[in-house]
Amino acid sequence: CLDNTATATAVLRDPEGAEVRRYGLSAASGWTFTMLPLDLLAGLLNRGAADGSDWPTSTSMWVHFDHAASDLNREALDALDGWAKALGDKAGPGTGRWQVTGHTDTSGNPVTNKALSQERAEAVAAWLRTRMGVAPKSVEVRGMGSGAPCCEDDGLNRRVEVLWV
Repeated sequence: CLDNTATATAVLRDPEGAEVRRYGLSAASGWTFTMLPLDLLAGLLNRGAADGSDWPTSTSMWVHFDHAASDLNREALDALDGWAKALGDKAGPGTGRWQVTGHTDTSGNPVTNKALSQERAEAVAAWLRTRMGVAPKSVEVRGMGSGAPCCEDDGLNRRVEVLWV
């Protein structure tokens, strides 16, 4: 189970096996971050995506919710605002779409959880449209109920995942 200090890590290597990029997800903040060797960082500054796409620099975000709630609390709003600032002008690129997926913990019944997860996803999607100016047609919203837990911790399972796909 993830706790407030856990991270998951993925490493990208070049054809020779040298580490090029390291991705991690912090359970505490829900932020995706990248760690690069300093010698590579200079060469990547002011360079677009390697594949020429218009993907945002940070393409995922987790927003956590209080028990049985679908309103964005102050902590969630602060995290979303920080994420939006980090994205800058790449918040609404021309290709792709934002996938907003709501989740719940296992308390409550499946029908209620499905509806609550949808409400949570709708709250974050509304924030994307109003705060970041994302076009409604660029946002895909879905609720998963309690069917896709990230871990055994109920608090961490009460979340919305935002992905650029």
